[in-house]
Order: sequence, then structure tokens, then C-alpha cells
Amino acid sequence: MINPTTINPLTLPSVPLSQRSQLPTTPSIYFAIDTQGVVQYIGRSINPRQRWVSHHHFHELSNIGGVKIA
Repeated sequence: MINPTTINPLTLPSVPLSQRSQLPTTPSIYFAIDTQGVVQYIGRSINPRQRWVSHHHFHELSNIGGVKIA
């Protein structure tokens, strides 16, 4: 089992928010991280790619600029 306290979101594979169509289609927990390395949002989804097609935080996070999803 993974110990959640040992996960560093900054070291996870990520894609820019603008390339969210590249996200996996498998169940996962994901992090929205800004350019300063601050986690702005944590979510979970059965299909992250589909989830981010119409995510309710998309516009808010887009306004921050440089956000990536890990």
C-alpha cells in the first residue's frame, strides 16, 4: 500500500491544463499545481480526461496561468 505522506505531487508526471486531453482514462487522484508549485486543487475521478472536459474549476485554474495536472 502507498503511504500518502510520501507522495510529492511535484514529482508526478503531469500535463499542462491546456493539454488536458492527454490525461489518462484510468481511475486516479490528481493534483492541479500552479507555477509556484502550490497545489491549487486535489480531485479524484474514474476518468480524469473526461472529467476535465467540463471541470467546474477549469476557468478558475486557467486564470491562474501555467497550471498543470499531475
